[in-house]
Amino acid sequence: MRNLALTILACLMAAGCSRQKASQQAQPEPSQEPVYALVAYDGIGIRKQPSDDKKLKGNVFTSVDRGEKVAALGDTTGWTRVRLSDDKEGWIKSDMIRTGVEKMAVMTEAVQVFLRPDISSRGAVVDTPYAMPGTIVWIYKEKDGFYECEFLRNKKGWVKAGVLSEDQADLEAARLLEQARKCVKREQPALASGYYQQIVDKYPMTRVAQLVPLESDVEPKNQGE
Repeated sequence: MRNLALTILACLMAAGCSRQKASQQAQPEPSQEPVYALVAYDGIGIRKQPSDDKKLKGNVFTSVDRGEKVAALGDTTGWTRVRLSDDKEGWIKSDMIRTGVEKMAVMTEAVQVFLRPDISSRGAVVDTPYAMPGTIVWIYKEKDGFYECEFLRNKKGWVKAGVLSEDQADLEAARLLEQARKCVKREQPALASGYYQQIVDKYPMTRVAQLVPLESDVEPKNQGE
């Protein structure tokens, strides 16, 4: 009789454990917060497969531009799977996005760039030609009145917060200013003037508009100079 009771008790305990285990398995795992990133450049292709093999026809199905926010879902060698704002998913080259970035901003004046958020640290100035007025930078974090920024070519440093503008109009004007400067560098003054004129016409009240040079500054060079 005692053996029968023990057997029944063991069966009941086993059944209870099975139900508890099944209940635990049925419960969904807690969802993880997605890791968000910003696209670092304009016109970056989003691919169906993590490959830039040109033989894969139709692999690139859309593109994204600098500043767009994407959710990073996972990565493989050199590629990151992302979800776009329209919920479409695809692959992007990992070095085309920036994680940990809070926002974009425009440098509105020429400033010193420091290695640390401390203006008294002599000899700590980063030597970079990219810290010029009108440059678009990535902001990673703020500390003691400084912003940690990333400039072109992955150059990082700290600048005083007051020299940056996060205004959307300034950002749009700065994009045009970048194009104008490229044209000047290529000795295409007519195209440069067109971009400068767009800044003045579309964003006349921005701080970037104040950086537009005089028309004589973009005149073609004379022969023999």
